[in-house]
Amino acid sequence: MDMKSSPFFVLAVFSSVIFLVCFSGCIGGSFAKTETVIAKLDPAGNPQWTTVFENSGYASARSLAPSTVKGIQTPDGYFLAGFFTNTTGQGFLRVLLTDTSGHLIRETLVPGIQDHILMITPRHDGGYLIVSEPGFLFMFSRQGEFENVVKFSDYLYQQSGNDPDVVKVPLVTLLTISFSDTGDLTALVQDHADIYHPFRTIRLFSNGTIRNVPLLDPAGIDWKVNIRPVKDGGNIIIKPVYRNEPGGGKQILLERTNDGGMVLWNATLGTCAYTFCNNDLIDISEEEPQKFTVIYQSHEQSNATSSTPVTTIRVLVDDNGHVVDQDTLHTVTDMPLWVFRTGSISDFRDMLSQRDYDVLTSAEESGRYGIHSVSVLGTDDGGYALIGTRYAE
Repeated sequence: MDMKSSPFFVLAVFSSVIFLVCFSGCIGGSFAKTETVIAKLDPAGNPQWTTVFENSGYASARSLAPSTVKGIQTPDGYFLAGFFTNTTGQGFLRVLLTDTSGHLIRETLVPGIQDHILMITPRHDGGYLIVSEPGFLFMFSRQGEFENVVKFSDYLYQQSGNDPDVVKVPLVTLLTISFSDTGDLTALVQDHADIYHPFRTIRLFSNGTIRNVPLLDPAGIDWKVNIRPVKDGGNIIIKPVYRNEPGGGKQILLERTNDGGMVLWNATLGTCAYTFCNNDLIDISEEEPQKFTVIYQSHEQSNATSSTPVTTIRVLVDDNGHVVDQDTLHTVTDMPLWVFRTGSISDFRDMLSQRDYDVLTSAEESGRYGIHSVSVLGTDDGGYALIGTRYAE
């Protein structure tokens, strides 16, 4: 019997064709074209301009698209950064410097592992610092040129009397990092070069220098703590606290210390429109001497990863730990600009309207687009910018 005429052979060929068609369709969907988009809107939410940067030369699979591209406003335009993977699988930090109309001035690529950018902040000399989660500090000039990279882990290893050039030093895990109104950054890291993996605090200055600082009350520090220096030399230590009774959930504890580490007062913040809520800190600022403005968000605890509504709240706390003012923020333009001093934020997507998303997905050429990620940046004209990664559907 001729195998080519047998029903089993015909069925096998037919099945193979169906498999190849389906497989090609899946591959086409997984490797859809991705683009980076920045859209500028005025205070009323009206589009002013949109610029699209093709992610050409980078892996176009949605799973390899950057998690969130962050950006800050500069005196001359915008400074955008995200980690990308190229078509050979190598990771890069990609920096895009634009003018005030979003036109590209410079693109800079720096080899680096695919990771999250925790913050972008200007330096006193006009350059920029980018901090990533494994404790890398990337330094760029005002013109967007790469200058240097510093590892927090190498610094800690040197402080213990060792030479990081002799051995490969394990990276730190950068747990939290906060901008201080004194003009520097304070990071809480877990040091993996020490067999006990202790927590350490590092002060990072805007000129790129680093120094170790004593850890306040190590017994009270864990991986969820955020430390904010105060202008008088003390600190505010921000911790999550939990209440199991109705109306509770995760709340925010502020501990105010003096320069010797003594706790002067504490305050618990959190509101709940449901039985249990998660309350998460966005930022805190000492806008007035020894008065602290806190921005935080509240959402239903049982649906923390769903599309449940998020309420954004602003409170003013005096230096006795008392809440003296509180209001709810409804739009991006309600946000104080200091919230965006370390880059655009992805936590304000609930404040965006469908019209905002339509601005991001519009294109000069015809086609349908979906949004992979979007971050929001308040601008000094009272408007805002949207920085997104989109893909062709």
